[in-house]
Amino acid sequence: MGLFWEIVKWRKDCLMSSVPFRVVELIETFDRKAKALHSQQYNETQLRREFIDPFFEELGWDVTNKSANAHSGWPIK
Repeated sequence: MGLFWEIVKWRKDCLMSSVPFRVVELIETFDRKAKALHSQQYNETQLRREFIDPFFEELGWDVTNKSANAHSGWPIK
């Protein structure tokens, strides 16, 4: 089986599992951009906005405080 079909099978397996599809997309994009992400021009803020925040939002976290809770009222899970 070629690499292409292995990736197709892996994506299908992910869709059928409990891993959210958006998380799979983020991982794939991160892997494709890995070399560029290590450059001096790509900073921590860009990494957080492009990958980390969307990852946690997909898992149900209110990363940007959209619910406008006061800091002392943030739910801790």
